[in-house]
Amino acid sequence: MWQKTGPLTTDEWERVRLHAYYADRMMCRSAFLAGLASIAVSHHERLDGSGYQRGLEAATQPRPARLLAAADAYHAMTELRPHREALPTARAADLLCREAQAGRLDGESVAAVLEAAGHTAPRLPRPAGLTERVDSHVIGC
Repeated sequence: MWQKTGPLTTDEWERVRLHAYYADRMMCRSAFLAGLASIAVSHHERLDGSGYQRGLEAATQPRPARLLAAADAYHAMTELRPHREALPTARAADLLCREAQAGRLDGESVAAVLEAAGHTAPRLPRPAGLTERVDSHVIGC
């Protein structure tokens, strides 16, 4: 199935989605890997809950899982797959930024992944229109 050149059927897509579940089951059997399982198996989760395996939303995703999700998305986009060509890195960077702007990937994680991949770190909008903190003191105290 991983080598299929055409679109996946509904059953095939469900089997693909289960790889995170099976990885979780396997990692939890190892005392060494069990502590990493919750992060490792969250690589397809999205902040808005649209990801898989559990459909976790932002509040339940630790920072390392958010970083892994952004890195996995970038890697998947830039890797040759049987059903499509690899995207140019600039196009993948643009798509990753769009995912952050849409609230599906963590903006700080996306910026870190893109910087590590040699791109200029993007200036992504802050949530709810917030801006970077620039004051070093509180006015009126």
